[in-house]
Amino acid sequence: MTGNPTRAWRDAEGAARLARLLLFVEVGLYAGAVVLGLLVPPGDKALEAPIALFGLVQFVGFAAAAIAVLRWIYLADNNARALGAEDLSGSPGWAVGWFFVPLANLIMPYTTVRDMWKASVNPKDWQAENGESLVILWWACWLISQISGTIAFRLELEMGYEAGEATRMLGLASDLVSIPSALLLAVIIGRIQAQQVQTRPVAILAA
Repeated sequence: MTGNPTRAWRDAEGAARLARLLLFVEVGLYAGAVVLGLLVPPGDKALEAPIALFGLVQFVGFAAAAIAVLRWIYLADNNARALGAEDLSGSPGWAVGWFFVPLANLIMPYTTVRDMWKASVNPKDWQAENGESLVILWWACWLISQISGTIAFRLELEMGYEAGEATRMLGLASDLVSIPSALLLAVIIGRIQAQQVQTRPVAILAA
């Protein structure tokens, strides 16, 4: 699909700041989960309630960060088009929607953020720009964390206590890899946002 260069610019500074803040909070929660996973003996009944409470806080933190990040992605994709980038796939709505489509969510969110980065640097000829290695690294970490976390969840549902150690190790791996994933995404958001703000006056003058 062809992008709409007449799409109106929308201020995304506040959304970017909130998304990055919540990602840093999420990093702290993931680090806490790793420490608990390493220090707390499996099956410790005395700590079941505090660990469950921490898990709830971690889930709420993840949900808040996810909503903030998706809000920024919508605005940033819109603004890449407002800068004049054409032939970007989908739409700002699909930039968010791809995260929820099975199988497509293994690759399309990555290509969306990659193309958004390129279009923010050079909206008139974004296809000629090289992809950014930070985006590749972020997506690799994200996939590893999500796949290991999903496997751990399914093992626990299907095997219960018998899968205790496997579930524990996979959960630890998921939390551990989620730390660089969240940090890299915070960096990516900051850089794309700064680049779009810097490119905007140039795009206006070139229009």
